[in-house]
Amino acid sequence: MTTEPPFVVPEQSVDVMAVVASVQDAWLWHEETVALCQNINRGVMEIALRLYKGQQEGYIAAIGYETLVNYLDELPVADSRSSIFRAIRLIRDVLPLITIPAARVTSNDVVQAGPKKLDMVRRLIELAPSPEIAGEWVSKAATLSETDLRREVLSARGYDMDADWRDNVEWGARELRRQANKLEGAADRDAAIGILDDVVARAQWVRAKL
Repeated sequence: MTTEPPFVVPEQSVDVMAVVASVQDAWLWHEETVALCQNINRGVMEIALRLYKGQQEGYIAAIGYETLVNYLDELPVADSRSSIFRAIRLIRDVLPLITIPAARVTSNDVVQAGPKKLDMVRRLIELAPSPEIAGEWVSKAATLSETDLRREVLSARGYDMDADWRDNVEWGARELRRQANKLEGAADRDAAIGILDDVVARAQWVRAKL
């Protein structure tokens, strides 16, 4: 009677380069998705800025509409209506900075920032001790990614980003060690690939938090 040796994942059973390529493809997909979302946000901000200026200049009243709401009812933006109103409220808070040279804020900065990131820095703009610092927050909202901007905002509010960074890395290390132990005991090729997929997913989560 022969005893079969314990299962060992063959070196070629998992195409490591294919996994790496898959991760690279995933991050490329993510970047393209973010770009599309930014285009949507930019469109909302451009519409909101145009409507705000139209109201301020009296154009909406000049063509027979009593209020901005009445005019917006005529536009084909039903699905984006709440987003546009939210953007207009943010613009009302930020746009006065454009008239202050020291703030160095342009309407393009406001559009580039988009409603979500402007909302993230709105309170910091309100509490800024000078137009220059308020303008810096608008500039950060326009140029930084959402993740990097969140780090800046949390840091400005006194949040210990170093501690958060370490916590996430420690969690990731524990999870990757746990998955490595599971990989050594994988029952077959499909199981090994599934475990590697879990490793990739966990690594991506930790990367996004850093």
